[in-house]
Amino acid sequence: MGGAANIEDVIACATSRLRISIKQPVDVELAQLEGAGVKDFMKINDNLYHLLVQDNPTAHEAELKSRIK
Repeated sequence: MGGAANIEDVIACATSRLRISIKQPVDVELAQLEGAGVKDFMKINDNLYHLLVQDNPTAHEAELKSRIK
């Protein structure tokens, strides 16, 4: 997703998704995200993605927010 510096915001939504806003559009491939527990993703627009995570999106949100602040 362009690295921690490119992530603008992370929000846990629903029981299995993260909503990630990025600053600059990048090409995202599922293979790049699978190691972080992402099962699939949906591009909403150039700067917004929904990531389907295996479990506990709130924990993923907290971890990512600690890395981008």
